[in-house]
Amino acid sequence: MLPPVPLPVPCRPPRRAAYTRRMGRLRLEDLPATGTCDLTTTGRRTGAERTVEIWFVQVDGAVHVVGTPGPRGWIANLRAHPRASLSFEGNEFRVIATEVTAPAAREHVARSAWRVQPWYAGQGHSIEDWVARSPMMRLTLAT
Repeated sequence: MLPPVPLPVPCRPPRRAAYTRRMGRLRLEDLPATGTCDLTTTGRRTGAERTVEIWFVQVDGAVHVVGTPGPRGWIANLRAHPRASLSFEGNEFRVIATEVTAPAAREHVARSAWRVQPWYAGQGHSIEDWVARSPMMRLTLAT
């Protein structure tokens, strides 16, 4: 007769980690250097929520969303209503968007985005075009 097979012991993450994940306690600055997130804005004309999947990049410890050159609905919505939410891997953050407008800052953000996320460089636009025409927003936690 064979001995009984022991039942597997459930493996659980530490209680604090589970609580942190469940409650969305990940800090905005803890996001990875780059990734995709869902950005939910308020429609500038309708007031309805609008969600887009978009790349983000960390530049100098701050989260930025940068779009391909040209007009985008999400940037127009953020200009009208800068409060938004960013969702990443089950964590939701209430944020305030500030447009990056200074030419030197725009170049720094664009070059940083190209460095950490190859997708940007593969879109068929020059770095100069990104600096001149890309929508760029810095996201900070809303209070």
